[in-house]
Amino acid sequence: MKFVKPRNLMKTILYGSAVLTTVMSACTSIQARSPSPNSSVVSSESGSTVDSGVMVLSDLSVNGVTHNYYLYTPTSYNPNNPTPLVLVFHGAGGRGDRMALKTGMNQVANREGFIVAYPNASGEFWVGQEGTPVRSEVIFISALLDTLMQTKHVDPNRIYAAGTSNGGFLTQFLACNMSDKIAAFAAISATLPVALQQSCNPPRAVPIMMIGGTEDQLVPWQGGRSRGQGISILSMPETVDFWRAKNTCTSQVLAKNLPDVNLNDGTQVVRSEYQGCRNASEVVLYKIEGGGHGWPGDTLRQQENRLTGKVSKDINGSEEVWKFFHQYQLR
Repeated sequence: MKFVKPRNLMKTILYGSAVLTTVMSACTSIQARSPSPNSSVVSSESGSTVDSGVMVLSDLSVNGVTHNYYLYTPTSYNPNNPTPLVLVFHGAGGRGDRMALKTGMNQVANREGFIVAYPNASGEFWVGQEGTPVRSEVIFISALLDTLMQTKHVDPNRIYAAGTSNGGFLTQFLACNMSDKIAAFAAISATLPVALQQSCNPPRAVPIMMIGGTEDQLVPWQGGRSRGQGISILSMPETVDFWRAKNTCTSQVLAKNLPDVNLNDGTQVVRSEYQGCRNASEVVLYKIEGGGHGWPGDTLRQQENRLTGKVSKDINGSEEVWKFFHQYQLR
């Protein structure tokens, strides 16, 4: 499968006995496609306007388990036009609405014209202590993609996934197992769980971007075990080498120091790019020297936190993620 620059179908997959029941809280400005016969939609006036677009909280019942997610629709959304979709996964104990606030992804989406889904994990974690995702969460993500394809005019060739911390572990699992549906990936403050090292065999080259802090105490840059869950993880350099090998990248690294925009955040960003990869894919690493555990440009964290360390203000994580994503589409 070859990647190409995007140019300016709905697909329905039934999950056996899975029952998809969508309860959508929608404002009148939301325009939705007709749901499939396997979905029932109930609307209410509890949507909220964010950055001129609309973000709503929706429930999705899969095999009797109720999950939920926040969905942001930009003002430019037109149900007649295929629209890119970005999935954003929170870290352990997080929530989708907080991810929207801390990442500022909605502002980027409103300007660039893509939809953002912020799924909520059913429990505290997407990925368990053994380093592999909770099975029901994987089924949820697959069902969520199908539901969004039915209720929004999502471009099936331009679906992307980004996650932070535990959500970044999940993102890499999806890169291993759902690269036929998702075009590109970004993992922030998350190296590769050792459990995925042997089982990961994506059917195609996987464009992936990694962002990590050298002083991350929760998901250590040098690998070992993540704090809290104790998941066995590779180091960040080992993780990058893993994805380079999967993509058979042949070029030497192109590294450059990015401008130290904020002299008070105690960080310096180095961007490393690996090209010459199969099917025009690419592996990119943002090394946050002195950085801790978190999303660069986090709008909710204005100063260093004892547990999570320094957050870089030299780059906007969401801007960098989208710049990477928009280069790729499935074909």
